Amino acid sequence: MDAIQVPRELRQILWACYAQWEDEGGEPAQRAVTYKWIRARFAKKFGRSFHQSALRVLAHMGYLKRIYTTRGGNRNRRYYALLDPKKVKDALAAWGYR
Repeated sequence: MDAIQVPRELRQILWACYAQWEDEGGEPAQRAVTYKWIRARFAKKFGRSFHQSALRVLAHMGYLKRIYTTRGGNRNRRYYALLDPKKVKDALAAWGYR
């Protein structure tokens, strides 16, 4: 999908994913993000929340890749990797997110 056609909210969510991924440290191939880890960062920057299903949408668009799910109690946590970190960084720069 052309980066320009990505809706603003998804761009903002992708920014939060990339910022969390970048702060994660360690080997890039071993880094992951999950909704729980990025929701506070997103809310602080954009002043609102988002539904975790947006991460699945970003995966379908080719920005994220679901790598595994953990199950605990009545909650599941889905972990995502950035499919192509350079593509994400370039797209965010084109949209004006630094």
